[in-house]
Amino acid sequence: MIAFVHRLVLTGGFPQTAAGWKVHMNARDYLQSHYERLGLPELANFTLSDLSCDIIYQFGAFVLADDHGQVVLIRRTPIEQYPGIENYWWIPGGAREAGETLDNTAVREFREETGLTCIVQRILLAQLAQERPFIAVFFRGCVVNGALSSDADPDSITAEAALFPGASVPFDKLWTDADKILLARESFTRGPIDALLDKSGLRKAAHSSEAGRSGDQ
Repeated sequence: MIAFVHRLVLTGGFPQTAAGWKVHMNARDYLQSHYERLGLPELANFTLSDLSCDIIYQFGAFVLADDHGQVVLIRRTPIEQYPGIENYWWIPGGAREAGETLDNTAVREFREETGLTCIVQRILLAQLAQERPFIAVFFRGCVVNGALSSDADPDSITAEAALFPGASVPFDKLWTDADKILLARESFTRGPIDALLDKSGLRKAAHSSEAGRSGDQ
């Protein structure tokens, strides 16, 4: 497993990725295969035709999963460059490994960081970073078994895994804009997200005729 935070530099809420994250394939076709199996993302800031065939894109996968209505979140261990980061909560997830589908990545990372096994149900969000070729894909899922524990993380970068009932997640203690947006939309937190949606350029991908195309360019 590639460490999600300690070996990466966070920029603008998303990680500056290492070489191990790269997908040496047509990113349009790769994402299209996920859309065909799991449906279009509910939110996206790009269409598949926006992706260049000449660029090697890097991917991360995350899953917002609940256990009988309680959402599972994690805290990271301290990072010297980001004082206080250990006090914030994250949707579990991390780096795609070679040969994985993104839903495989999300399930594996979730298990490693929380000790729980989940299943993926649909795609919530696909977001292309503005300053580098990195795509974050967030899934919705549910827990099926396991015992909650941060000890399962082989890189020991997860400080805590916890369950939050209802809308009890503290909005101002979520690290990324994507986490805030998705947890609010799924009614696990309360907070203003309209400005965050505008800032990130996210829109309802299901209403875009291009969202599910592999592109002809």
